[in-house]
Amino acid sequence: GASLTTAWGCDCAGCVCSGYNPPSHTYLHRFALADGFTGTEQVCFERGHGQGEYVILVTDDQYPPNIQWTLEGYVVDGGAHDLRYLDFTTLESKEGCETPGGGAAYLMGGLRAKFYDTTFKRTSAANGNGGAVVVASDFDKMNVTERSAADFTRCTFEDFQADFYGQAVFSSVAQLRLFDSHLAADEGMSLAAGTVFDFGVTSDCQSGCGRGQYGTCEKIDECFSC
Repeated sequence: GASLTTAWGCDCAGCVCSGYNPPSHTYLHRFALADGFTGTEQVCFERGHGQGEYVILVTDDQYPPNIQWTLEGYVVDGGAHDLRYLDFTTLESKEGCETPGGGAAYLMGGLRAKFYDTTFKRTSAANGNGGAVVVASDFDKMNVTERSAADFTRCTFEDFQADFYGQAVFSSVAQLRLFDSHLAADEGMSLAAGTVFDFGVTSDCQSGCGRGQYGTCEKIDECFSC
């Protein structure tokens, strides 16, 4: 690649760039600590979709003897000036980087919320459910009053995507209600099954207007978009 000195203006000595400061979109995770401190962070190295190979670069050069780092199960002797290549593409583990989801709103633990005249646009959930919204309750909450609930009134959902369930909305053992709300498909397309995904419940979707007074309502999964 490009010379770090030329591209980034680093103050380099012995191939060590203490001033290397790349833009955030070029790396997966950046770990930094104040002097004299230790810490642990969890990072998910995704596999699949053309991913699986990573490079760990240690740029701190202020106190080289004090810099030590490990990556559980892979690196036990990390130190200053390290440049480590990791290849996870051949791992047999089925674990992934699943996230809770909810590209714009994640409601859990009995939380209740109401949204009015709101547009959810260009939302997504990578490795998760609910491209725009997740409403979920603990499985042991049998009493309806203890479950999470969300009302969406005159709301619009546009350009949404989730890697797993509920391209727009994912509801799990929760109270999801959509009133006079619209889920927009891409131009010339229709919404696919699973746009509104209900698990253990059936969402309540309705129009407050009489027949023919609010345009055409379209059935989407167990819901209606008006």
